[in-house]
Amino acid sequence: MSESVIKSSPLVSVIINCYNGEKYLREAIDSVLSQTYTNWEVIFWDNQSTDSSATIVKSYSDKRIKYFYAPEHTVLYAARNHALSKAKGDYISFLDCDDWWDKSKLKLQIILFNNANVGLVYSNARLHYQGKGKNKIIFKSLPEGYIYGKLLKRYCVVLSTIVVSKEAINLLEKKFDNRFQIIGDLDLILRLSTITVTKCVNEAVVNYRWHGNNLSIKQIDKKIYEVNILIKDLLKNKKIAEHKNFKFLYSLIQDIKIEEFLRNKRRLKVIMELFSYPICFKKLKYILATILPYSVTNYFMKFKT
Repeated sequence: MSESVIKSSPLVSVIINCYNGEKYLREAIDSVLSQTYTNWEVIFWDNQSTDSSATIVKSYSDKRIKYFYAPEHTVLYAARNHALSKAKGDYISFLDCDDWWDKSKLKLQIILFNNANVGLVYSNARLHYQGKGKNKIIFKSLPEGYIYGKLLKRYCVVLSTIVVSKEAINLLEKKFDNRFQIIGDLDLILRLSTITVTKCVNEAVVNYRWHGNNLSIKQIDKKIYEVNILIKDLLKNKKIAEHKNFKFLYSLIQDIKIEEFLRNKRRLKVIMELFSYPICFKKLKYILATILPYSVTNYFMKFKT
């Protein structure tokens, strides 16, 4: 990106959707305030919280933080769409209440929109085990370009890491799909990856907090149900359905089942699932998890999640 373009500093709308997220909220907001890239606004959508979330947000005097109280409580992805409708930025980013950013996050990403074909930029992230004092970089490497096929093979986009141009997101027939409560991020990113070039920051500039209460962990049956809906939708597109990596979504359902069985110490069920599992490194990992002590197995499963 040329120096003149960088100096124009386009507005970035940082969307924070919140429902009773008081516990880690101040850390999330402070990480936006500490950004070295300063032309941003926070769209804080309060989905009728009953805790002190509103009090925390309103304690900040920065005019760039804009608070909205939902007229009615909705599912998460409907709430995300409501927040999107309030965003005035040329670029959109998302930050969950229990995650936080490094101060260089936005600056490193905005620079990568130096090509008109680039509509999505994401980054690596650190996985923090809340209360354990441990963290780990989630991904070894990240793909760039038209990455749809690569995402089907190995999904690697955390919503709190993305910046997407408003132009790209407006090209979609719909934004977040209100039918979903868990996999709406996956659905949105897959659709975006079919229409725009993606760039990445391989550095981990986002911190994802794993605390055992994450929505995708607690609602396994719902997640499987939603993935099945997503598969049916994607199969309507012949080009997508014939993609060599499309089987990823089928294996995702099997992964969800296996990992839930391991968490609940149902190792016989794991073995039964593994009979039809393709030969790969992940299968070896699951086999080891049925043999090793539960303390080690739990570590594997936390890392995977």
